Amino acid sequence: MTTTDAIGLDIGGTTLKAARVDASGHVLESATLKAGGGISREALIATIDAAIAMVGGLDHVARVGIAVGGVVRRDGTMSADATNLPNLAGTPLAAFFTERLGRPSHVLNDAQAAMHGEAWCGAARGLSHALMVTLGTGLGGGLMLDGRVRSGPHGSAGEIGAWPFGANDDAMLEDAVSPVRFQRRTRRALADALLAADCDAEGAAALSAIGRAFAAAHLLLDLEAILIGGGITAVGEPLRAAIETAVRRACPAALRHGLAVRLGALGPYAGAIGAVAPGASAAGVQS
Repeated sequence: MTTTDAIGLDIGGTTLKAARVDASGHVLESATLKAGGGISREALIATIDAAIAMVGGLDHVARVGIAVGGVVRRDGTMSADATNLPNLAGTPLAAFFTERLGRPSHVLNDAQAAMHGEAWCGAARGLSHALMVTLGTGLGGGLMLDGRVRSGPHGSAGEIGAWPFGANDDAMLEDAVSPVRFQRRTRRALADALLAADCDAEGAAALSAIGRAFAAAHLLLDLEAILIGGGITAVGEPLRAAIETAVRRACPAALRHGLAVRLGALGPYAGAIGAVAPGASAAGVQS
């Protein structure tokens, strides 16, 4: 262990992931613990302490990067209606974690962190224009343009899950196709439904929604690739191929320009790795 190591934390709505990462992006140690968004702040801090201990502790760590499931505003806080971590809403996060952990800490959105990670040492390495879509507890997005991951002036660039979708004015794409909400509504796994879309009406509707949303993002931004992350990617190539076919159906051939649909390469630790990627601290709120 050297002082060039960093620890990345990805605090999601159902789990907390920790990764000890060297200067090249290699994961030296990793850990995953349950940490649902509804747990108390005290329980969350105890879980963070346990996860850090499991990846070797802080003695030889120079900094900590923290990815959170929510929109991080310029003042370093999240609003209660834009996060799946209500017990952290309103807290100046970077200052809070810096004081609590005793190491310089910065905080950024989890999907933006995943985009940083994939651009650094994953499936978006070498690309300049890409969108990372995470299908986990919710539906998040991280956007890279001109080789830089963008958070936007309000911290919400790439938030594809909040796109208006459906007949109701307040319906969002996340309502239709996030894995947790889909299963809550249909009592079925989203991945299973997507793979059975040829003979499954709900799966066909969800796959069409994803394809149209991805095509719309490409038509707006002229992307090289759309990356898919989150737990759903454990299904592998059949899922990627199904989504790519849906995107091709929704996007005019003359305007596809070779758009690729890829699975993220960093698996469940993309957000934790990306939280300490070069440039992540500049994009995130620091203390």
